[in-house]
Order: sequence, then C-alpha cells, then structure tokens
Amino acid sequence: MISDNCDMVTSKGEPIAVLDTNVVLDLFSWHDFHDHFGRRVTWASANNVRLDDPQSRMRMARAREALLLAIYLHKTRAITFSISEAERLVIRVSQFDAKGKPLSDDERGYKEAFVKTFLWFVKERLLVGWQDAMEVTDAEGNDADDILLAHAKKKSLPLITNEGFTATGVDRKNRMRRKAKKEGVQIVRAADFYHDKMDVEVEAKAFFRRFRAETPKYLKWYLKKHGRGKGAIQRILRDLDRYYDFILSNDPNAPRIKPIKRISP
Repeated sequence: MISDNCDMVTSKGEPIAVLDTNVVLDLFSWHDFHDHFGRRVTWASANNVRLDDPQSRMRMARAREALLLAIYLHKTRAITFSISEAERLVIRVSQFDAKGKPLSDDERGYKEAFVKTFLWFVKERLLVGWQDAMEVTDAEGNDADDILLAHAKKKSLPLITNEGFTATGVDRKNRMRRKAKKEGVQIVRAADFYHDKMDVEVEAKAFFRRFRAETPKYLKWYLKKHGRGKGAIQRILRDLDRYYDFILSNDPNAPRIKPIKRISP
C-alpha cells in the first residue's frame, strides 16, 4: 500500500529526498551487478544459481532496492534531488573498466545499450511519474558528497545512499556517515525509504507486467525510429527482461536465497 501522505508532500513541487550517486548508478547501469554475476550467470541458462555469499547478496540487494525505490517514486509522483556526477559516472562505467582501461567494443556496446534502453524505455515509459531535479556540477568524490549533504541539511531531507553499506555490514567509520551524523542529516538505504509505505511484492509484479506489456511497443518504436539494429535491441530487451525478473523475484534480505531457475530463451 502506498502511503497516503506522499502525494501531499510532493504536491508542493519540492524534492522529498536527496539521491546519492551510487543509488542512481545502481539503477541506471548494471555494471557492478553484471561484472559480479557475469562469470556465474548465463542468462540463457536454465541452471540453478546459488547466491548465498555476502558479496552476491549485497549486489542483489543494491540492484533490487534501487529499482523498487524508483517504482515507489514513480507511484507517488515524487521529486528527488541529485547531482550530475551520476550522469558522468554512468557514461564512464559504460566505457571503461574499474582500472580505467577502455572496454572492448562488445562490452562497451552492451553496457551502453542497457543505459540507453533504461533511459528511453524504462524511465521514460514505465517510471515517468518520478522527476529528478539534477544539479549540474563538476564535483566528484568527497566534494560531491559534501554538496549532497549540504542540500539535505539545508532542506531537511533524508539522503538515500549506499555509502557505508558493505557485504559484511555497515561501516560506521565511512566519511559520509560520520559527516551526516555531525551535520544532523538522516541517512537511509533505498529499502528504508519505501519499505513501510509500499507493498513490495504487489508493486514489483505490477511493474514487471507493465514492462512485458510495453516491450513490444517499444521495440516497434525503436525499429521505426532507427531502422536497424533489430537483433541488438531484441537481445538487450530479452536480457533486461531476465535481469528484472531475476532481481524482483528474489529477496536478498531473506535468511537464505533459494536456487533460482533461469528463464528459458
């Protein structure tokens, strides 16, 4: 159930929360998720996949919670605040690996395709109710964190972030967490923001139904607009379908993640 007070909060046209770059990145790009699971998950496989280790549970949680947060923000027609660091990093991780080495043409094309499909299809058609007021800035790293913290403090808004959340628990010594505590800024994970305001299972299923219903329409639009690339767009839509099914069908916060049967091609 969506909280009744959300529309009242957003009706003023003001942001209801500040989004950290790492949350935006988990939503707009599957680079960390894909890089972690790519060696163990073949999307066309029907084999069971075990996800019991802490690192896998964290990657599952971050991807799932970012998407559920976006679903919640769409449902409540919310406005959020973020900075353009996220936009630059999304482009960067789609073109270079963690060491700054350029990706192969296939890898770059695949990751860029996810970002473009998310923007043009998922965000613009399925999550259109959510607006993000992005401030343009050259700041990165700690400087970017300070801008987000300052805005959250000035506007008395919660800061939704993955800072300090690791595979082994919460790092209390994390810089942002320490500074937030000192400045009186509330830090929350994505799940903390929506968990008591939304029926997660109902909304996850509703989103996935809409995704599958709109996929043929988007494919038709894409081919009409671009006139080529049918095989490539069909592949990314297929893999995006499996990705969303993968993260929405399994709760990484459950005591144990059961084996997952992959969807047949």
